[in-house]
Amino acid sequence: MSTPARSRLVMSFLLGLFTSLNAFPATATHLPACGTTATDPASAHKIRLLMLAVNQHREAIGCKPLIWDERLARLARKYSESMATKGFFGHIDPDGNSPFDRMHHAGIHFLAAGENLAVGQTKGIQVFGDWLDSPPHRAVIENRVYTHYGIGFYRNRWSYLCARY
Repeated sequence: MSTPARSRLVMSFLLGLFTSLNAFPATATHLPACGTTATDPASAHKIRLLMLAVNQHREAIGCKPLIWDERLARLARKYSESMATKGFFGHIDPDGNSPFDRMHHAGIHFLAAGENLAVGQTKGIQVFGDWLDSPPHRAVIENRVYTHYGIGFYRNRWSYLCARY
């Protein structure tokens, strides 16, 4: 698909998603729960909207929706906080640990796993659009192997972990 055609497709999807999300009040109870990973209601809402965008996109392309995993979400939140407080950004932390190392250290045993990161965006829908525009990040979102996911957010640092157990 050409870049202009792909951009139109992404914008069409985002517009449809934005339109459907605007129908929900900020305190909508029918948005997916995101457990305890967010420290405040506004952050929880941002995470829920990103969760919804990911699963709506997956379903639109014929993938099964991912199942929320609180362990992945806690680890993602912790990593977002670590990047913010230690002043770094990347998949490898200052101690040399990869996302897979961090998952193993947290006792999360997986058959396959992936991670997407973002920094600076204030809204999940911005992160989602940026990830869809990046082939490696898009591949993580669209990978049919993954069954579970968790999202962390702290000071405009986003961490998305997905896995198959």
